[in-house]
Amino acid sequence: MNRVLIALIFTLGFSPVTLADGYSSQILGDSPVGYWRLGEAPDAVSAIDSSLSGFDGTYYSSVTPGAAGALVYPNTAANFIGDGLNGGFVDVGYRSALDLTSQFTVEAWFKTAASLGTQRIVSNRFYGGSFGQGYGVGVEDSHLIFTAYGVEDYRTAEAVTTGEWYHLAIVVDAQGGPTFYLNGELFQVFASAGAIAASSSALEIGRSPMADGSFSFEPFSGVLDEVAIYDHMLDAYSIRMHYQAAVPEPAASAMLATGLVGLCAARYWRNAKRRRFAQHNGKRAEPFRSSPRRTS
Repeated sequence: MNRVLIALIFTLGFSPVTLADGYSSQILGDSPVGYWRLGEAPDAVSAIDSSLSGFDGTYYSSVTPGAAGALVYPNTAANFIGDGLNGGFVDVGYRSALDLTSQFTVEAWFKTAASLGTQRIVSNRFYGGSFGQGYGVGVEDSHLIFTAYGVEDYRTAEAVTTGEWYHLAIVVDAQGGPTFYLNGELFQVFASAGAIAASSSALEIGRSPMADGSFSFEPFSGVLDEVAIYDHMLDAYSIRMHYQAAVPEPAASAMLATGLVGLCAARYWRNAKRRRFAQHNGKRAEPFRSSPRRTS
């Protein structure tokens, strides 16, 4: 269906890039404090923050932008090879506006290539002794996980599948308890086990900035796209709208396809009718145009 829509869009002269920007418009309309689309060229150095904050990150050597992205329309994402020690991450640096402890939201599209181990999509972990500070979002042994370091690992009961794209949003309440949304739907709710401690570490995409006691940076292996952080709690409706902006509902897609097919068909039959009329009258057929033909 999506390929048919894109072909029809090209036929009618619309730009799929313009339509893809409908997704970013949804995100920016909800005022993220950081928004990294990860859609740069393969040789890019900077991961641009598309929010008003300007918190650009830096790609390190083991991350490759330019991978196929998650959105229906053309976009690219960044491939992470699961090597946090040798540069498999994006460094955003320490930003006080991203050092959040309550009433915030983390959102991303991800496709993991590994079924085992802990993989961080986003983290600002500070590690000291047996305690930790900050928060981390990711996948652990194929289950979604939100960590309030030094407090609790909130891990979902149901698992995800490797090699498939997922839209993830985690909303953290005033007490520090996370609510998971997957592909626009409520997935699991947790009561808070304690407040999240502020961190002094950089925020990183694709790993934790500080290793744990076993010297693991918990690197992500797979593809990440459209990472956003909000300093407020998104509601369920907004999250659903974000997901639908990237993956239209089947009914909406069918309606769009029907309208485009109908328009193409109408133009075809009008041209055919003009050809038949012209042939009957011994004239050359001119194609139907929806706007006046320019004569000068």
